[in-house]
Amino acid sequence: MRINLKIYYASVLISTFVGFSALSAQTVIENPATPLARNAGRVLQLEEIWRITDESGEFYLKHPGNLKYAADGSFFLTDEGQFLHFTAEAKFIKNIFKKGQGPGEIQQDFEYQLQGLEVFVIDYWASKMFRMDFDGNYLGSIGPPGKTRNDFLGVVGDDLVIMESEWPPAKNRTGKEMDILHRYKFLSKDGRTEKEIYTFKQVSFLGPGYGRSMGASVAALDEGSQKIFACYGQEYRIDVLDIATSKIVITFRRKYPRIIRVENERIREFEKKYNMPKLEYEFDIRHLQCFSNRVWVMTSTSDKEKGSLYDIFDFSGRYLDCFYLGGNRILLSVRGDFIFINESDTEGINTVAKYRIIG
Repeated sequence: MRINLKIYYASVLISTFVGFSALSAQTVIENPATPLARNAGRVLQLEEIWRITDESGEFYLKHPGNLKYAADGSFFLTDEGQFLHFTAEAKFIKNIFKKGQGPGEIQQDFEYQLQGLEVFVIDYWASKMFRMDFDGNYLGSIGPPGKTRNDFLGVVGDDLVIMESEWPPAKNRTGKEMDILHRYKFLSKDGRTEKEIYTFKQVSFLGPGYGRSMGASVAALDEGSQKIFACYGQEYRIDVLDIATSKIVITFRRKYPRIIRVENERIREFEKKYNMPKLEYEFDIRHLQCFSNRVWVMTSTSDKEKGSLYDIFDFSGRYLDCFYLGGNRILLSVRGDFIFINESDTEGINTVAKYRIIG
C-alpha cells in the first residue's frame, strides 16, 4: 500500500499535551476518522492455512486465547485449566498445566511470557511467579510468593515488565469516583529488585463492597521497541510510554463515532441501587495488541455479521487501516501476513485457525 505522507499529514493536527506522570510535554497526533487505506471498512479477506480442533480428545477448546510464538517456532495457547503447546504446523505436543499450589503448579488464572526457551508464569490466584521450560519442568521461583501483581506485559532483556494496582483504602470508598493507580515496573528475573517505570491513573466509582470502572483499562507492550501502548479512559486515546526513559512520547487519537451504551435491566438496577453515574457511551477501545510493528485496536464498533471493527496504527500514531474480521471471530495473534483467530460456530464449538491475509 502506497502512502502519500504529505497529504496525510495535511489532515493531522499535531499539538502537545502534559500527561499524568509526564515530566515534559509530548506529541499528540489527531487522526481523521478515515484511515489511509483505500479499502478501509471491509471484511478482511482470508485464506485458511490450518485449523486446530479438539476432536482428538487430547485437549478441549472452550475459551482458547493468549497465543504466543516461541523462539523455536512452536507456539502456546491457553484455555481453562490448560497450557497447550503446539508445533509450528499446529501439531499438539502436550499440556504443561499442572493444577495445584506447589512449585510450578497453577491454581487457576495465570499469564505467561516467553523468552528464548523459557516460560515465565504469574499465578494471579496464588500471587506467585516462577519459571519453567517448554516441557513444564519447574526452574525456580521469581521472588517470594504473596506479592500481588495485576498484569504481566512482557520480558525485556533481564527484566520482567509488570503492573501493580494501588486502590484507595476500603474506608475511603464511600460511593464516589476515585482514582486507581496502575504502576508499571521492571522486576528482575530473580524477583529481588524492582524499578518503577510509570504510573497511569484510572477513574472508578467505588463504594463499600462494590465498584465499577468509569473507563477502559487496556495496555500492550511491544518488547522490540520497548514501548507500552495504553488506554485508561472512556474516549479514543492511546498513550505511548517509552519504558527506557519512563516518559510518554506520543499520544494519538482519531475521530471516532461513539457507540451508545445499551444496558440490561440488571445493570440499571445496580446503578440505581448504588446511585452510580450512568455511562452514556461504550468505552471506545476494548482491547489493544501489538503485532508486526503495528497497534491493533479492537473498537466498540461491531456488527452481527461482520464482527468487531479493528483499527490499525503504526508506532508513530498514524491511522493506517480499519476492517472487520467477520462474526464470531476473536483476534489471537498476527505474524507477518498471517493472522490467528479463535472462531465459534452456530453451536458454540470453538476452533483456532491460521489464515493468510489477502491483500
